[in-house]
Amino acid sequence: MMKKFLSAFALTACCSTTHASAATTEKAVKLYQTHFFLGKCEMTVARDAFRLDNAGNFKFVVVAKAPDWTVSVYRNDDKTYFSEKLAIFADTGVVSEYLVARKERLIDPRAHIKSEMNLSGFKIVRMTASRQTIKYLPLDRALNAPPQVESIAHGLYKMPTNGGLPISYSATANTKDFFGAGQGKGSLQVYLDTTKIETVEVAPAYFEVPKGYKKAVSVRSVVSGKHAVEQSEDALETFGRDVEQPKK
Repeated sequence: MMKKFLSAFALTACCSTTHASAATTEKAVKLYQTHFFLGKCEMTVARDAFRLDNAGNFKFVVVAKAPDWTVSVYRNDDKTYFSEKLAIFADTGVVSEYLVARKERLIDPRAHIKSEMNLSGFKIVRMTASRQTIKYLPLDRALNAPPQVESIAHGLYKMPTNGGLPISYSATANTKDFFGAGQGKGSLQVYLDTTKIETVEVAPAYFEVPKGYKKAVSVRSVVSGKHAVEQSEDALETFGRDVEQPKK
């Protein structure tokens, strides 16, 4: 009798633990991308939250979540962060427009041929014109993500989204982008590309700034990082005058 009781108790405890574990995670869509200036990035989007990990040279993280969608940028090496309203971040992003010229969010459907293609099991939309090709994942195909995530993504990448998550953008090079201009006018430039999309389970804390981090003076101060400023005399020109200079 005692053995049956213990077995039943163990089973109940096991089920409770499983349900508790499920309740502490949420489903999200993760995109593995490469931006022509920021480098490798991992964008994670949930129904009520956004995160981007820069796996390139900058190593910053961007997080935001409902209900107020305040955008925070932090880095783990310096343990610094800065937060600002979504409207401000969507307008300014993380780097100067001198380096990454802002492209319009929406494109003219009359000037593009629309088609669909498969990427990692997700149906993405492709809009093709003579001088550019845009690919994006509609928000209703990304767990019905809210429009705020699209605003953050556009502020970060400054690439066309057409109201969805930006997947790819290629166009003939122009003189508006500092780095794009060096490719030669008229040559094809890949500004953004995505190699993989997957569905993941993440904890709510994944979309929050870790506790104990120090507030910096600006977003660009966090993006550049103390080490980058120490190693480059051009950091102030690259990221803006509000970058905090190291103490000598």
